[in-house]
Amino acid sequence: LKSFDIPTVFDVADDLPERIKTSPQIPFLFKTVAKSFGKVMFKKCINQGDKITTITNSLMQAYDFPMNKSVLIPNGVDTSLFDNNPENHPDLPELNEYFILGFIGVFSEWVDLEPAFMSLKNLVINDYRIKMLIVGDGIYLKKFKDMAVKYGISENIIFTGYVPANDLPGYISKMDVCLVYYKTGADCQNSFPLKLLEYMACGKPVISVRLDGVEEVAHDRVFYASDSKEISEKIIELYENSELREKAGLEGMDFVKKNCDWKKICSDFENVLVEAVNEYTK
Repeated sequence: LKSFDIPTVFDVADDLPERIKTSPQIPFLFKTVAKSFGKVMFKKCINQGDKITTITNSLMQAYDFPMNKSVLIPNGVDTSLFDNNPENHPDLPELNEYFILGFIGVFSEWVDLEPAFMSLKNLVINDYRIKMLIVGDGIYLKKFKDMAVKYGISENIIFTGYVPANDLPGYISKMDVCLVYYKTGADCQNSFPLKLLEYMACGKPVISVRLDGVEEVAHDRVFYASDSKEISEKIIELYENSELREKAGLEGMDFVKKNCDWKKICSDFENVLVEAVNEYTK
């Protein structure tokens, strides 16, 4: 692009060098070398880009992005699609009369549902009427199905497998509390999971592991829990307090509509593209 005199915008949505190191596609013996090579190329793109856009300040700081050409543009969500509309609920009679924990996503190497499974087992043993709805597919789906069997909670979990994106709001709307559970390694700390905004747009309270990217964006709009004990405590708190669930859901929905709607995000990104062209042609 530089050789053709074309202005460039480098959009950074993940901690790419760390993701390279943890990628299952990279053979174990080459992971450290692959990360180092990825970091060199990553920094080269940062230095050569006319504008840099990224989703969190923590990611910007981790790699020392030049402030004079870096712009924070968070993830966004289509709030006209993601809303809490009972008419879109899927027909899942086996969930009727139960309190529903929910998770949506692609089951990749960074997803960690084991603390939630441990918590669910404890709650079921103590006679809480709770089930879990897990929506999505991926290379580690079988791992989590086997884990549910290991903890003796497979009858309390529904795995839907792949669901088209347009149907996700209906499944989220079926949930009472939604979960964001990633591993807490370096590759996830600066991430900003899109599912967080999709949950909030549907007016659902969220329990999340502590990640720098999530705390930076959501602040106290989500309930943080670091292990199975804390997850159980937060679930029980929300299970027993419908007013708290409603309050948290409405606050999250209001925040997303004002700050993270795709229309606003697209407008902000378009402004960056225009600035890059204008500055390049001066």
